[in-house]
Amino acid sequence: MLVLSRKENERLIFPSLGISIEVSQIRGNKVRLGIDAPADVPVLREELADLKGLEFTPDDLSSENRLKMITEVHRAGLASVTHSLNSLHRHLDSDADGQAFVLDIFRQLQAVEKAVADSLSDDRSEPVPHALLIQRASSERDLLASCLRFGGIEVITSASREDAEGYLSLHSCPDFAIIDSVEASTDFIDVLRTRPYDQMQLFGLGEIPALAHCFPRPLNAETLVEKLTRDFAGRMAL
Repeated sequence: MLVLSRKENERLIFPSLGISIEVSQIRGNKVRLGIDAPADVPVLREELADLKGLEFTPDDLSSENRLKMITEVHRAGLASVTHSLNSLHRHLDSDADGQAFVLDIFRQLQAVEKAVADSLSDDRSEPVPHALLIQRASSERDLLASCLRFGGIEVITSASREDAEGYLSLHSCPDFAIIDSVEASTDFIDVLRTRPYDQMQLFGLGEIPALAHCFPRPLNAETLVEKLTRDFAGRMAL
């Protein structure tokens, strides 16, 4: 069992499952929790639940939701491996054989990612927007990524400029890049405005003078989702 400490208004999130739990109030020996979860995930107090009768297994899911859950698990695994390989690649700058080995693994992962996307293409009636979220603070990054996914946006997360550039060098360009002000140096913005990234629309989190489209803090995630969805629909209509 993982045991964590949380204060009032702090959260625990499960990005791959789309679940977040917030400690909304602490009074004496009672804690009030706020839980955001998908509609098909049962949430009950233990004393009211027949745990055996309500055991949540993959068979309880519709085929569509089961496929979505399996896909998210695989994508989370791929993202974790890619992040680790990015870190390893940076440490092998002087080792040509090591770099070649890492790049070969990257290409294999890219093939797996494409196979997953192709397997889902027949189930999607229309294309969905893809975004690259570049934000250093892990808790904020994971929470915002979950909000974007809830809004129907496919999200890849990066903790730094280096991770983002590593991802972009090996994958097709997403529709949007969402950049935290901490990572938004002028030269990085200039790189993202050159080919082959110049078709990627850039958005900032916080004040970034080099970007025309920025969202002030505290961030309203719903406003961001609406903006991305609207702009993507406009692109598809062209």
